[in-house]
Amino acid sequence: MRTNTARKATMATFAVLAVVAASVGLYASLTTEPKTTIVNNSLMVATKVDLLKETDVAFIGTVTTTETRKAVSSTRPGEEDILTRAAFNVDRFIFNPHHTTNREISLDFLGGTVGKDTLMVEGQELPIVGERMVIFTKLQDDGSLKIQMPSHGVYHIDENGRLGVGEMEKSVAQMIFGKDVSVDQLEAMLAE
Repeated sequence: MRTNTARKATMATFAVLAVVAASVGLYASLTTEPKTTIVNNSLMVATKVDLLKETDVAFIGTVTTTETRKAVSSTRPGEEDILTRAAFNVDRFIFNPHHTTNREISLDFLGGTVGKDTLMVEGQELPIVGERMVIFTKLQDDGSLKIQMPSHGVYHIDENGRLGVGEMEKSVAQMIFGKDVSVDQLEAMLAE
């Protein structure tokens, strides 16, 4: 009889401990403060010539999907970055000396939100599904493309067909290309 009573007491103790542990875990997860990290987007002065020297493929594309994830930081030792992978359907190539033909391209952008954690790059807008963008990329050894000079090689296209949304992106486009430019003007400049 004692064995049965002792067993019931032990089971009751484990049940209470399990409820307490679950409550502590739930409390900890509910009280975890959201974390926002802001990365300074220091701009180096570049020209159209500098940008093209470092570019293998530039294209106009429409964002079809985005997916955000955490990854080991390539610039902040011991830290994690949040990356947003955007898939693009290429509308047309505007600079393509390597004759890339892939019309579906995926690129990683620094920034985004995963759970309660957010990483933002000062002055940089992340891609949104349905948006059109101009992207300057570098061909990697494995054949993939990587954004070239992120602060100088990524431009959202506004509703009037001009480069840049937000003050920083517009001013960078003007600095690189010498004036406020439309997509058509940019394409003509790159063909020169």
